[in-house]
Amino acid sequence: MKKRKRESEDDPEDLLRVEADMKDQTIIDQPDLPKPELPKKFDEKQSREKIEEKYKQIKRRPGEPILVPEISYSTNITNTRNCPM
Repeated sequence: MKKRKRESEDDPEDLLRVEADMKDQTIIDQPDLPKPELPKKFDEKQSREKIEEKYKQIKRRPGEPILVPEISYSTNITNTRNCPM
């Protein structure tokens, strides 16, 4: 049989193991986290109304242009002679 080296308290592996055990024990001793609050009950009727209202605002009729062009004659037209070539 081989002789085992006598383990001393100064062994770094033992110190690390003891520290890890102490940390584990402090985590175990902590009180449990409180349960989270339940979310509000889903109101299907109110949600449907909001969706339908937004749909009515966004929807466009078939053939209706996406953008409504607006023509304004407030700018001055530059003469052809003054345009750079």
